[in-house]
Amino acid sequence: MSHKFHSSDAHTLSVVIPVYNEESAIEKILLDWHRELTSNGLSFLLILVNDGSTDGSLANINRWIGQNKAQDLVKAISQHNQGHGASILNGYRIALDSGSPWIFQCDSDDQIEAKDFSKLWRETPKADFILGQRLERHDPIIRLFMSRIMRLWVFLLFGLRILDPNCPFRLFKREFLQEALTKTKIPSNSFAPNIHLSIEAFKKARRGTLKCKTVPIIHQLRQSGVPSLRGIFKLFTISLRVIRELIAHRCSR
Repeated sequence: MSHKFHSSDAHTLSVVIPVYNEESAIEKILLDWHRELTSNGLSFLLILVNDGSTDGSLANINRWIGQNKAQDLVKAISQHNQGHGASILNGYRIALDSGSPWIFQCDSDDQIEAKDFSKLWRETPKADFILGQRLERHDPIIRLFMSRIMRLWVFLLFGLRILDPNCPFRLFKREFLQEALTKTKIPSNSFAPNIHLSIEAFKKARRGTLKCKTVPIIHQLRQSGVPSLRGIFKLFTISLRVIRELIAHRCSR
């Protein structure tokens, strides 16, 4: 399936949202994002990457698009289940094809409300890469521990103090993403590609070639759906996988 866009179709902003079994929340998420971006006066494209959902997520997305005549504003992309990281990367490539000068990524679990987007958008006149920071995370303790471990490894391997390197609420220029995906050897099945992009952005900021900004955002309890990462053994296995990917990233440059 081709995802090429004509230059005349370019929007100011492309929003990448991976979706997996979020049938109870996805229509609310679409409505919230449509309202938020419209209120900011933005020309936008929502790119929803349905990662082989086994519930009614895709049907609900298509129904919402039809009911709201939003075919030019929302693109629903379906793929066989490849995982969250691969879905993000696939969405990023489609966003690059769209030609939008700004690209934003968020998750579909509704733990960060769309209204916080304005906090990041206000920083675009003076920053190229704007990263959300979840000040108080409402996640299970084991996930919080895993995040602390990842943050420590980022510091040990790259000397970077990134407060929330894997935050799924980030805004950046198209040129940065194009270069990062071209020059950084991020595995196509990477579990956490956003960590690698954060590393590349803050490395450039350290060299003075990119302007980065961290913006505090509100994180709330998951209201619907089921977390994809459950169980200590699975989280431990994923942690080792991410650490191996980070080491490979460090050795590749």
